[in-house]
Amino acid sequence: MSIKISIIIPCYNVEKYLDKCVQSIVNQTYKNLEIILINDGSLDKTADICDEWAKRDDRIKVIHKLNGGVSSARNEGIRIATGEFLTFIDSDDYVTPEFSDVIKFLKNNDILCVPYYELRNGKISRIERIGLRNKYVENIDKKRRLLINYNMVCNKIYRYNWLKNNCLKFDTKLKIAEDLKFFISNCVNKCKMDYIGIPYYVYNRNNESVMANVSFNKICNTLDVSKYIIDLTREMSDKAKVTFFKKIICENLLSVFIRSNSYEENQNQYLQNELIKL
Repeated sequence: MSIKISIIIPCYNVEKYLDKCVQSIVNQTYKNLEIILINDGSLDKTADICDEWAKRDDRIKVIHKLNGGVSSARNEGIRIATGEFLTFIDSDDYVTPEFSDVIKFLKNNDILCVPYYELRNGKISRIERIGLRNKYVENIDKKRRLLINYNMVCNKIYRYNWLKNNCLKFDTKLKIAEDLKFFISNCVNKCKMDYIGIPYYVYNRNNESVMANVSFNKICNTLDVSKYIIDLTREMSDKAKVTFFKKIICENLLSVFIRSNSYEENQNQYLQNELIKL
């Protein structure tokens, strides 16, 4: 019997993008899919589009909830998922037919990572290294080094029991950097992680996304996650992992420093003080 994959799609005011996203999934040659649409209190026609898709394909489940943010929506998807593996797709993104090819490589892994495409101004490019956001991470057996974008949740497929047994969820208090904290929480636990060089995910870098406009409160979330990682390193005996985590911390603090001058003077001063402390 084929492996069942749960695909969790948080949806908020994405009437312009949702059809393309869902269509790309239902068209896959691999059919044993559970497609979970979480309408997170949308104010446009997103809810209606979700319901229409559920009528057209019995693999699609729709949850309507009050707006609680992407982390809340993803957690709800994790809660009701029934697949052996699960993955996340943002509703303004989509997947290519290669998604079906990647599934055969799941094997005994707890997390499978892939490169991805970036769609910007109508042009698609393959991303394997993007600024400082990618790092080589040692596999559990230390025989391989894996190239992944650790700050992205959607280019990975997760074993459901792995997430459940380790009580792994998204931090609903975070508006950004929730992906990073989720990934770091996975790394803290002993897991089997692999990388396969077949991109299938298309990340749509649009001007309406959460990351398009990073407010002062949001950038403070990056500091919060950096503090969280620092606390983790104090309890670690694995020097290689500590070194890797410290690099992540430095890169996050650098991103805060780069953005700090775009805020008001008192906010900039607060960020500078926090950077010095960290």
